Amino acid sequence: MCYMKCIMIATKAMKNDVILWDFFVKNARMILLEEYIPRVESVVETCKKEVTSTEGCEVAWQFGKCIYENDKELYLAP
Repeated sequence: MCYMKCIMIATKAMKNDVILWDFFVKNARMILLEEYIPRVESVVETCKKEVTSTEGCEVAWQFGKCIYENDKELYLAP
């Protein structure tokens, strides 16, 4: 669980145990092929509702799990 938190903090996707949701959409628009952007937007909107924890490691784990369950191709962490 904390592995995901470490990755998210290192990539500036999480700060103070809070996911920076706009980070994912903004970066998707900058670096991904156009075909992936609606999928990222959809997963972010879905996961915003599903991530309910306030503890950083659990937040990151719930987010990773949510991505994997909703669109496995977007899940990038090993």
